[in-house]
Amino acid sequence: MKDIIEKILAYLPQYFAELGEVCTTPKRFIAERDVNSDETFAASLLFLAISLVLRTLIWAPTNPPGRDLWTELGSVAVFTMMDVTLGALAIYIAWWIVGGRARAKGFFTSFFYFSGAPMVIGAAFGLFEWSIVKVFDPDRFEKVSVRRPGSEQIKMIFDPEYATRIIGEPSATWYVVMGLDYAFILLFLGWIIVAWGAFRKLSGLGKIRSFFAFLFAAVFSLVGIYAVIFVEAAFG
Repeated sequence: MKDIIEKILAYLPQYFAELGEVCTTPKRFIAERDVNSDETFAASLLFLAISLVLRTLIWAPTNPPGRDLWTELGSVAVFTMMDVTLGALAIYIAWWIVGGRARAKGFFTSFFYFSGAPMVIGAAFGLFEWSIVKVFDPDRFEKVSVRRPGSEQIKMIFDPEYATRIIGEPSATWYVVMGLDYAFILLFLGWIIVAWGAFRKLSGLGKIRSFFAFLFAAVFSLVGIYAVIFVEAAFG
């Protein structure tokens, strides 16, 4: 265990360098690597694992009292791997439908890198948003941060009126946070479009087929996301 921890600590400087590259130049980052090699595949898994741990640590202050960090990490790891695996599979199938015949390992390797980066950045930005709510709208923060049964979580997702009855009408602070959230989502979508070029290069197909692959992947991913939400809610 000690050797593993030492290797992880030694890898951290490289991790943050790679995190910066994935965030700023995702297409070039993948192009510079042999994503079909076992070594790069293993490196992408390590990158994803470190990202998952950092995401859990970043969100640790929002955990309810008494929530064990290792239990939280285990729970996050299970559902994250489900989400990431389904996402990579959705993209691979989408490209296969439009005629792409690149190896699956390259898609999974690339997607592991592309999943790890927003996992950390999104967690940090999310914590910043929650901090705003906690400081300026503490009552709403208490209501939103309560852990609820899975069935109630699902009902709140699909029934806005029910959610409003539980957590109250949106406040000015909440609208500010939602505005920040939408801005972040737009930036994230722009990053996704740039990163998508890496999959197009792997497949060796043109922009038209890439566009349709993107649409297929979006539909498949949406189905996968809702599947994970239902499973997570059922065991939450």
